[in-house]
Amino acid sequence: MKKFSVGPFLVLVAFLSAGCFQRFPAKYTETEHLSVPLAGEGTLHVTTQNGAITVRSGDVREVQVTAEKTVRSRTDEEAKQFCEDTKVETKTESSGATVSVLLPENYRGRANIAVSIEAIVPRKCSLDLGTSNGRVEARGVEGNVEMRSSNGRIVGEDISGNAFADTSNGAVRLERVSGSVEAMTSNGRVAVRDAGGEITCHTSNGSILLYNVVAGAKAVTSNGSIECTLPGDASATISGSTSNGKVKSDFPQVIQGKRLSGKIGEGKSSIELKTTNGSIFLKRIK
Repeated sequence: MKKFSVGPFLVLVAFLSAGCFQRFPAKYTETEHLSVPLAGEGTLHVTTQNGAITVRSGDVREVQVTAEKTVRSRTDEEAKQFCEDTKVETKTESSGATVSVLLPENYRGRANIAVSIEAIVPRKCSLDLGTSNGRVEARGVEGNVEMRSSNGRIVGEDISGNAFADTSNGAVRLERVSGSVEAMTSNGRVAVRDAGGEITCHTSNGSILLYNVVAGAKAVTSNGSIECTLPGDASATISGSTSNGKVKSDFPQVIQGKRLSGKIGEGKSSIELKTTNGSIFLKRIK
């Protein structure tokens, strides 16, 4: 079985980080607090290039934003100036509100700039969150949530709508989502618990965990095991396969060698589980 190793990747990250500190020894940090009205039950859009995004609901009428700017440069003076020239902009529109980061035009090659955003939002809103390097987390909103990162984990909890999560390098965890779920990563584990709608999951290098699946589900990974747990009264048509691994099921009627095929109950929903290097476990909630 071919296994994916993160060791060389972590060594490379550590090497690049050390090189950054040597090149830009000076550091300047500044925290900025802002508020922005959110029209109706609209969508809050948050974008940053380097930095985490964390959003949770609270007892607020306007979006409360805390932006932490961290700049590394060659001298203390340069680091402070680049920090002052990095702007966090807010805008209210008829469809919602926007929080975005505007970087200085001349910083490339002279500084490393990271801006992390934390926001407290009214409970009834939707979210569209995106960063290139950093984690993305959203909790406790009554709306649809979209979260994107190139390098960083994604977490969503207590979402009364649909959830979409996409990252290249990082795990994805979504729990207690009332609507449908779509979760994708290239390198990382995917875990979805207690989703009320259709589930679609894909990772290239990582396991997939689906718990309390009550609607249709499709889970695909190249290197990793898949565990799917259904309620005792499940009604689903099951298909599943692995090239290198074992298949186990608490529902023996669907086991066909190293494949899963057949119906549980009336077979109303469709569940497809596929891996190349890994095992498949189909479980029943006790």
